[in-house]
Amino acid sequence: MIQKSPFKFLDSFTKDDRDIFFGRDREIEELHSRVFESKILLVYGTSGTGKSSLINCGLANRFNDSDWMPVNIRRGTDINRSLFEALSKTAITKTPFEKIISSGATTYSLEKLLRSVWLDHFKPVFLIFDQFEELFIFGSREEKNELTRNISRVIDSDIQCRFIFAMREEYLAGVTEFERVIPSFLSNRIRIEKMTRQNAIQTIEGPCRFNNIEVEHGFSELLLEKLNPDTPDVELTWLQIYLDKLMRLAGSDDRTVERLSKDLFEKAGEVKDILGSFLEEQISQLDDPDTGMAVLKSFVSVKGTKHQISEDEVMEYSGTFGKKIDRDTIRNFIQRFIRLRILRDKDENGKYELRHDSLASKIFEDITLVEKELLEVKSFIENAYSNFEKRGLLLSDEDLKYIAPYEDKLFLNEKSQRFIEDSKKAIHRARRRKLNFAIAVVAVVIGLLSLFSVWAMNSRKNAIILRQMALEQKDAALKSKTEADTAKQVAMRLQKAAEESAGIAIAARNQSEADKKDALAARENALRQKALAERMTGLANEQADRAEEERKKAELQKINAEAAEKEARRLSMLSTAQNLALISLTLDRKPEMMGLLALQAYRFHINNGGYPDDPVIFKALDKAWSVLDNSKHSIIKGAESEIRTFAARQEGIIGADIDERLYTYDNQGTYKIVREMPGVTFNDFISLSPDGRFLFTVGNSGRLIIKEPGRNNSPDLLLSTPNSTVSASSWRADEKKLATGGADSVIYVWNVMEPSASPENKIKCRSAVRSLVFCGKDSLISATADGSVILWNLKNSSGEELFSSPEDQVLCLIYDKTRGNLLAGVSNGWIYLMDLGDIRRILVRSTAHYAGIDQLVFNKDYSMLASSSWDKVIHIYNYTDYFVTHDFVKGVKSIEDLDSRTRALVFSGDDKLVAAMSDKSIRVWETSSSRLASLICSIINRDMTIKEWSDYVGSEIPFEKTCGSNP
Repeated sequence: MIQKSPFKFLDSFTKDDRDIFFGRDREIEELHSRVFESKILLVYGTSGTGKSSLINCGLANRFNDSDWMPVNIRRGTDINRSLFEALSKTAITKTPFEKIISSGATTYSLEKLLRSVWLDHFKPVFLIFDQFEELFIFGSREEKNELTRNISRVIDSDIQCRFIFAMREEYLAGVTEFERVIPSFLSNRIRIEKMTRQNAIQTIEGPCRFNNIEVEHGFSELLLEKLNPDTPDVELTWLQIYLDKLMRLAGSDDRTVERLSKDLFEKAGEVKDILGSFLEEQISQLDDPDTGMAVLKSFVSVKGTKHQISEDEVMEYSGTFGKKIDRDTIRNFIQRFIRLRILRDKDENGKYELRHDSLASKIFEDITLVEKELLEVKSFIENAYSNFEKRGLLLSDEDLKYIAPYEDKLFLNEKSQRFIEDSKKAIHRARRRKLNFAIAVVAVVIGLLSLFSVWAMNSRKNAIILRQMALEQKDAALKSKTEADTAKQVAMRLQKAAEESAGIAIAARNQSEADKKDALAARENALRQKALAERMTGLANEQADRAEEERKKAELQKINAEAAEKEARRLSMLSTAQNLALISLTLDRKPEMMGLLALQAYRFHINNGGYPDDPVIFKALDKAWSVLDNSKHSIIKGAESEIRTFAARQEGIIGADIDERLYTYDNQGTYKIVREMPGVTFNDFISLSPDGRFLFTVGNSGRLIIKEPGRNNSPDLLLSTPNSTVSASSWRADEKKLATGGADSVIYVWNVMEPSASPENKIKCRSAVRSLVFCGKDSLISATADGSVILWNLKNSSGEELFSSPEDQVLCLIYDKTRGNLLAGVSNGWIYLMDLGDIRRILVRSTAHYAGIDQLVFNKDYSMLASSSWDKVIHIYNYTDYFVTHDFVKGVKSIEDLDSRTRALVFSGDDKLVAAMSDKSIRVWETSSSRLASLICSIINRDMTIKEWSDYVGSEIPFEKTCGSNP
């Protein structure tokens, strides 16, 4: 059987790929947050950054099935038609869609169709437009306007629907035309950056870990250095192609791939132009590479992007490239390219496309300038034909002139050829109509001129008669005018005499009124001057107040500018601290420099207000300490068997192995056996009480015994049960009672302080007991194999089911007595936090690990929690940051690269985390970044030189001593 590769090659991740999708946790959380900020979310970035995978795998898996109804849309031939078809396939009630189809309508109400789909499923609908840039490459203005109108109506309605658009950033400017209708279209957007090296390592090792493929230490770092030696970012397309090549090399000769090692790089050869080499390698395998390349060119648009086409369209496009290929040959090539993973198989519309835009860009480089011109002309004809189908518009005379030089070189289908011929005939008919119209106009003009000549002669004769009559009337009028002028002169002389008499009286009156007006004007002028003086005084006061206000504003702006500059410097230094920490993690061969950079990163971080236990800074300090610590305080070996239980005491840690040997450990990393049980061969189960006073064992003989290791003469208490199989136990906080449970589905509660060997309580569960924890004096919680978690009242043995999870079962429980909460570790790697108050409810569901969580432990003051998992990873959580404020990045520190499983966990009195491992070793971790920094300073022998500071930190930052006391 051929082994399935853990990598996706050039395919996007889907919701089913959650187990192998790594490296994008921060982006997933931001997407999940942003999608609720607005009904429109625009996701953009360069080609190959994994936008589709982030949405369809990362974001999709953040939702429950009841809250996520995705509808994926690609443009196809028309984005509005594709949207209608996608909704029609999703709908259960087909009537609204059938009515639109039967009516032959070209437009539809998206709002009504979405409401019908929502009523069918009662889930929020998420319309996901992938490759949205296709609308700006191939779409018409009418197509964009119709989509914009439909979106605007939906976002103004109460429909439970959100739009997610994924597109390449170089086409982002095209979206601005949508803002005329939807002003907020660009307000909620997120740019997907290229993946960092640190996250890319997760992308490599996570899928391998899930598929049980071992990755040699340093393999991932060396791979990324070969792929991107000059940049901190990673090209995911190159990475997936190169990983696929390495997997094929590792699995040559039909071997099962069990390990990825560094020697594969020698077999792979030099790394250069990954995508081009891959394409050349696949094309070279063809019998006719030129014809194959002509077929591939058909799948590239005029903008160098991929586009979906059918077999018939491949025939047309390949003819455009000078290759007339028959249908059978094209079909064979397409199937060959599908097997070679260059093409995707056809969709429900019979369309094929390239697997990735990066392939389209690489093929586009091989298309000649002439072929690109032919592609543009062909694309122009196809868009024009699409407009013709919608609006009946034929090609114009200018369009035909543009096409004419290329017409004999184009390979067009019958519809396109007929479209061009019909356009030519229409233009010819239009020209004939214009000529006929001109002839008719000339004839009409000649006729009108003839009629006008006859009319003009008749009019001249009538004009002569009328002129004679007018002269006679003029003489009569002149005579009447002379008489009227004489009478007028007499009247004027009489009027002038009257006016002179009246003028004297009026002059006297006017003089009197003028004197009165002058007096009033003088009074009003004085009042105005007074009011003006008062107003000018007020304006002067206002201007003084305004000047003072402007001065205060200027001072405030100066203070704000200084604060902003200070904040920018602070953020820059925090960024520098993160970069130094990441660089430190790579310097395994330079331990001192690793420690110095980790310390300097910590100092920059703390001095600029950074979070004291930042996960990245902590990881750098922890790794530096583990490398520099020659005394090996952090790893202790020498135990003869696996230690399975711990207890924390004031004087240190006590542990017991499976053979009942008791060990104590101090802060210097020394240990000693304080008790050894002769004759004990093996125990099936062992557990220490919280402070180590009692030891509970289940021997391979089936006996249940409680011992008091600190008292040599103390008799053992032999417990009696019908079935002695024990897989879980819990001590009450006062150590007076012990609860046990096992495969017989029965919980027994024992009073340790009584000599009786019989249990006080016996509770029958529905299935085998996985975990137990006391949550009060008379309360006990159990987790069983059927997925149920039950709270038991020990006074009456009654139970209340808190929750049930049959598929993802609870493996371990712990009770937070300071807050009254229950925490559960689940087989899918999640942690549940449940409030046990009056209202029982799960407060937090968080993805903590990639496999089942089998250990949960609190520190002394319940401010920290640690978890271990089957994935050989330990997490340390700041309770407030992680479970209260839900900061899932800052609130957790990870301990990775463990070679074995964790058998027991405990926090010491000074908050060190101690773990017993399956390789019989004890691992000790400082959980405080401050403490780690002090330890590293105590053993390091020097500070950085000026040159080292310049090389690693940068000469723009003033030099300082890292530890302060070193030479």
